[in-house]
Amino acid sequence: MKRFLSVFFVLAVALLLTGCKSSEYKNAKELASNGEYEKAITAFVALGDYKDSDERAIILQIQQFICEFGEAGDSLGTLTPIMYDAEIKGIEGLANRLVEFTEGFGSSSLASDEELSEIVDKLNVGGQGILLLIEMNRESIDEYNASAFTVLPPTMKAYLSNSEDAFRSVCKQIRTETLPEKYDGWY
Repeated sequence: MKRFLSVFFVLAVALLLTGCKSSEYKNAKELASNGEYEKAITAFVALGDYKDSDERAIILQIQQFICEFGEAGDSLGTLTPIMYDAEIKGIEGLANRLVEFTEGFGSSSLASDEELSEIVDKLNVGGQGILLLIEMNRESIDEYNASAFTVLPPTMKAYLSNSEDAFRSVCKQIRTETLPEKYDGWY
């Protein structure tokens, strides 16, 4: 009898936990469909390996990067040597997060999806390109600041203007990426 009660108790707890996870999973899917990607990602990550929660979190992270890069390109202000770091802070942080994400993607269960891996590779190239351009710009600005110029030379203005265009172009390209159709309804 004690054995029966023990088994019954374990089964009851398991069913209760499964019911809770089912409700949390449904809530996370609803958050994703409402475009609340950050909350949905957190909810799916908290669910761990329940159903396809891990995969859904990854898909939502990719979709979130696509959206955020589009917004970053739209909101990028005019680059000047004085305000460069302030203007570039958001896009630099985003690019760093993207590169970190793509480094971990290779060990995920979705890395074997060739279509998705191709998109992640494109995003990584864009993020790496942005970070390289930021580094090059900082070097040029440091050279300008070390010089005796009191007026911004036309070459520096043109260089920073071209950089703005490059940042916006990369962001626009990332924004055009679409996830494979099999993930429609996941975000």
